[in-house]
Amino acid sequence: MTHKVMQAMRLIEAFAALMRGQRVPITWADRASTNIASGGIVLPRPKTGEAAEVALLTRLAVHETGHLDHTEPLPAGKLTEAAYEYWNAMEDPRMERAQCDTYPGAKIILARGLDEMLVQLDVPTLVEHLPHAAVSLQLLMRGFLTLAPHSPVQRHAPAVLEQTGRVLTQGKIEAIEAAVTRLQRATSSLDVEQIARELDAEMKKPEQPEQQQEQPAEQDQQDQQQDQEEDASSDSACGGDSQDQQPGGESDEDRGEQSQDSSGAS
Repeated sequence: MTHKVMQAMRLIEAFAALMRGQRVPITWADRASTNIASGGIVLPRPKTGEAAEVALLTRLAVHETGHLDHTEPLPAGKLTEAAYEYWNAMEDPRMERAQCDTYPGAKIILARGLDEMLVQLDVPTLVEHLPHAAVSLQLLMRGFLTLAPHSPVQRHAPAVLEQTGRVLTQGKIEAIEAAVTRLQRATSSLDVEQIARELDAEMKKPEQPEQQQEQPAEQDQQDQQQDQEEDASSDSACGGDSQDQQPGGESDEDRGEQSQDSSGAS
């Protein structure tokens, strides 16, 4: 471990303690998470101690300590795997909004290093290998755009939404949008839990087959074809009557009657 890396670790530890007004136990590993029960956080161990890396670690420290202040722990096994992922995706932007309301300067720090994180986000691979990734990423991006619209999110979210939207039906996207609308009124993790639970149930509902949705168009085509056949039949009938008429509009029967009248008169 280099001197620069050690300095970076001490800086982050001091910064986290300053944010909370007390020492925050930090476990250095290969990920970022929060242990709400113990009051500690987990952060990726710095590798270089360079400014860009410290900027990202500072952001992660503010984010994870925000969970200590604003997120209530959920009982184990209370949510399905899908519902828990949806809850986690929506709780992050809700919590960051609360963190920014508590510490106005947090908004600047939470935007640091976010560009690099979003650029490295491999959306196609996540969607291919993780069953709920498309929905979770939609919730995460839409949630941040609505509740905590950091400038890097505004730059990168449209591309993420476009890529994940390719594998979701319109009905699922509408259910996600409705969940994010409700998220705006959520004031606690328990509110978000209820939204996630109901969204999970909505996602499991069978959608109306596309064939049934196209039936009105098919019916219009059938009606149009029937009208054309009736018109053709009507034209044919009219054409048969006209063939019995001689030039001048008189039939053979009419001329015969006129001849008999003429003979009687003479």
